[in-house]
Amino acid sequence: MDLDDPYHELGLAPGSSDAEVKVAWRRLSARWHPDRNNSPHALRKIQRINRALEMIRNARAEPEAETEDPTPVRNNPPSSTPSASRSRRW
Repeated sequence: MDLDDPYHELGLAPGSSDAEVKVAWRRLSARWHPDRNNSPHALRKIQRINRALEMIRNARAEPEAETEDPTPVRNNPPSSTPSASRSRRW
């Protein structure tokens, strides 16, 4: 399923806040959820609504992921604390 404009699918402008996106998603989900709406188009519509939310969240998370500084993880040698000296007995 391809959505050209996920904001349009939720009835929002591209500059909408996270709170506005959540409110729009909740409103549309309540209206189009197949358990509450007997329309033959309800399932497809709720899928589009959920996909639009996912696309917006992913797009907003990408810049944060790019700016994060990945710090290499080091394997620290065991310390000389009493708990570390109690190694497994073979």
